[in-house]
Amino acid sequence: RTKASSKPTTKTKPTTTTAKTADISSSIISNKISAVFSVIGLLVTVLLLLLTQSSNNRFVARAVWEAPLLTQDECTDIIHRSNEAAQKNYHKFIEVQQQQQQQQ
Repeated sequence: RTKASSKPTTKTKPTTTTAKTADISSSIISNKISAVFSVIGLLVTVLLLLLTQSSNNRFVARAVWEAPLLTQDECTDIIHRSNEAAQKNYHKFIEVQQQQQQQQ
């Protein structure tokens, strides 16, 4: 009696180096494509979260927010100083014009 081997014998085809190279290159390409799609998905998700979950978007975009930067006295002082500077510049301009007319 002969014992039959428990391992089935299968014939495998020997793979060539070009087939191995093609498999490797296709797996590299598929890895790159999946990485690109992953990054695109991440960017789209972040953009959607920023647009929908941002607390700044909960108010009307055309609303006007007013905050007093200067007190009434400070504003009055600035206006008074600018009026004085404008009057000085006007008087200097008039003097220069009169001097030019006298020289001619």
